[in-house]
Amino acid sequence: MSQVWLIGRPVAHSLSPAIHNAAFAKLGLPHRYELKESADDQLGATLDRLRRDDDLLGANVTIPYKETVLRLVDEVDEEARQIGAVNTIVCRGGRLIGHNTDRLGFQQDAGGGPGNRIAGDHSAARVRGAFGDSGQLQRPGADPAVVPAVVGEHHGPAAG
Repeated sequence: MSQVWLIGRPVAHSLSPAIHNAAFAKLGLPHRYELKESADDQLGATLDRLRRDDDLLGANVTIPYKETVLRLVDEVDEEARQIGAVNTIVCRGGRLIGHNTDRLGFQQDAGGGPGNRIAGDHSAARVRGAFGDSGQLQRPGADPAVVPAVVGEHHGPAAG
């Protein structure tokens, strides 16, 4: 059975395995989504295992490693390079290709109109924290033109 990991620290609280494993089962895919908590000094070894193990399809990357992984994968797509972080790794022929799907997800959640809200408690505050009052991305080294300034376009209170 092929695996997909969630790499980060901490990850024990994540609902991703339940969500992804339910989707894999519903689609009849022989995959398993698993948590892979990694200490800072083990991140390189974790990625090396991704390269070597044919049963590993890839990984999602969460805090605190999105920016670090950008420098450790073999190839980075343009979106990830512009954003300055990797949140998805695809294993292909022993090589790790880094992608970032955050912008697309953010646009779909927050930029699509009144029916699209960011879910969760205090999510509007988290968005403001990432973008600041100016609506510009606050991540050092990232291209601020990549992420739309949707803070001012939010259509009402965050769903809870």
